[in-house]
Parts: sequence; structure tokens; C-alpha cells
Amino acid sequence: MENQTEPEAEEENLFSEPHYITGIKVAAYCAIIVTSLVGNSLIIAIVHKNYNHHMKTPNNFFVVNTAAADILITVSSSTEAVITLALSSWLVQGTLGHALCKLKSVVMALSALVTTQSLATMAVDRFIVVFFPLKRIITRHVALGIIGIIWITSIIFTVPMIFLANVQEFKGSNICYLSFWESESVEIYFVAIFVLFKCTPLIIQGALYTAVMLKLCLRETPGNELHIPNHHHYHTEKMNRRIIGMLVAIVLLFAICWLPIWIESMLCFQNFSNDICKSPHIYFLVWFLAYSKSAINPCIYFIFNETFRHGASALWMKITHSRSRGRCSLSLRNNRVTALQNRVAQDDTNNTRSAPLNTTA
Repeated sequence: MENQTEPEAEEENLFSEPHYITGIKVAAYCAIIVTSLVGNSLIIAIVHKNYNHHMKTPNNFFVVNTAAADILITVSSSTEAVITLALSSWLVQGTLGHALCKLKSVVMALSALVTTQSLATMAVDRFIVVFFPLKRIITRHVALGIIGIIWITSIIFTVPMIFLANVQEFKGSNICYLSFWESESVEIYFVAIFVLFKCTPLIIQGALYTAVMLKLCLRETPGNELHIPNHHHYHTEKMNRRIIGMLVAIVLLFAICWLPIWIESMLCFQNFSNDICKSPHIYFLVWFLAYSKSAINPCIYFIFNETFRHGASALWMKITHSRSRGRCSLSLRNNRVTALQNRVAQDDTNNTRSAPLNTTA
């Protein structure tokens, strides 16, 4: 009987799959990591360099905030997923393994809460810009203060993750997972997180963006009734439509990538379906979607926002120009050294030729 139960245990192992499938998963995660790090770093660098002196706006500060959260989750969680797949187990065991598991879970939840609040604030900012164009309520200093509040609030609400995350044996493998205690307080905590930081921001963004799009579509350009073109207003309207389209795409991306893992977590918390909670394919899919958001997000900025594209090209030209200048200065220095060496060699030759004449004299 013991010999018959061992193969079943091996069969049910979470990582018992062909090596080529594991290789495909690792390659997909590596593509996400590279794209996320490069794309989000570019977003931050473009705003920081402020190449056209118009990049440091309140809205772009929130964009940088989401990019920083995406880099954080990429470094902490996506890299962990690659190592876990490669080792077919959690990173390390013991106290250090539990500590890393808790840190990974906190960073994962922290990044999600920072992103949802930042997106909701960006929706409020666009609403104010469109409905109250002459008022500057969210200034740079106000935006920085809001970003500080977002991080403090997110840290406070993710602290309980420290007590819930542990390294557990799951289908024959040790993985980092959340221990859902059978406690009413834990249930209230997860419901509060889901309602306050996931459902409510999405509802707010949907309502505000709907109002903004209706406003942009229905209002007439000032001067149209006199048939006087207003090119500045037309440019502003066009820019607002592009920004709204970009932000709506980002919100939809966030919902598509994160809703599956929220639903899976809630189902597992309530134990509605053991098949969903124990399926390795669903486990990989929901986490892969969540991580892929960090890589797709900067791509949306570059697709929809012409300013970011110009900023990326200007940054690339600056890098290549500095390299070319470095090469030119290096070649110039080499030429000077070569000319000096030739001059020294010529002087030595002249001295050796004149030496016999001096001795005979």
C-alpha cells in the first residue's frame, strides 16, 4: 500500500510538469521582468529629466508613483516566481524563508494598493482639469503630499499580511502562501481591503471618466458659434482626449490583470472550490496576469502619449550623443598621445644622427 501511495504523491506535486513547460513559464516571467524594469525606469527617467520643461506635472507624478510600485513588485515578486519555478520550491527554508515570504506578500499587496489609489487620484485630477480648467486644485506640492498619504495608508493596511503569509506545503511542494485563518477579524480585513481599495477605486474611476468623456464630447469649442477657430482650445481638447483614453486603458488593464487573483483569493478564503485553489495551472495563470500588468503598463504610456515617446527618443539621443562625444574625446586623446610619441621618436632620431658629428669635432 505504501508503494502505491508514493507515485500518487509525486503525481500531485505542484511542479510535476515537463521541463519544457517550466522553461516556457520561466522565459515568460523573464520577459515580464526585463520589459517592466526597462519600461518603468524609462518613465521615471523621462519625467525626472523634464526634457521639454512640461513633464513635471501632478498627473505625471502619479504616473511615476505607479511606475515605482511596478518596479517594486517586479524586483520582489516576479524574480521570486522565476526562482521558485527553477528550484521547484520556495527560495529557502527556515526562519529566513518565512521572513522572505512575509516580505514578498507585503510588497505585493503594497504595490496593488498604491496603484489603485494612484489611478483613482489621476481620475480625480483629470475630472478637475476638464470640469474646472481655471482652477489648479491638485498642484505639484499637493500631488507630492497625496503620494505620501497613499504610501502611508497602503503600508498601514498591508501590515497584517506579515501574520498571514507563511511557507506551506502545497501539493508536495513548499511555497509562499497566505494562511487564511478561520477568524471573523481576518474575514473583515480581506473584505475591507477588497471593498475600499479595489471595488471603490474602480467605481470612482468609472464614474469620473464617464463624466469626463461626456463633457468632452458634448461641449462646444468657444468661438464655434462665431465660426472663429480656436487652435489652442482644439489642441487642449485633443490632448485631454488622448490622456483620458490612456488612463481608461490603464484602468481596464489593471482590472483585467488583478481581478482574477482577487477572485481566486476570495474563493480560497471561503473554501468555495478546492479545485480552483489546488490547480497549478490556475495558480500560475492568476499570478502571471498580476505580474504582467507591470510590464504592459509602461507600453500603454508610450503608445497613447506622444510626449513620453518624444521623451524616450530625446533620452536615447542624449545617451548616444554622450557616447559619441566620449569616443571622440578618447580618439582625440589617442591622437595627441600618438603625435607626442612620434615627436619624441623623431627627436631621438635627430639626436642619434647628430652625435657622431659632435665627437669628430
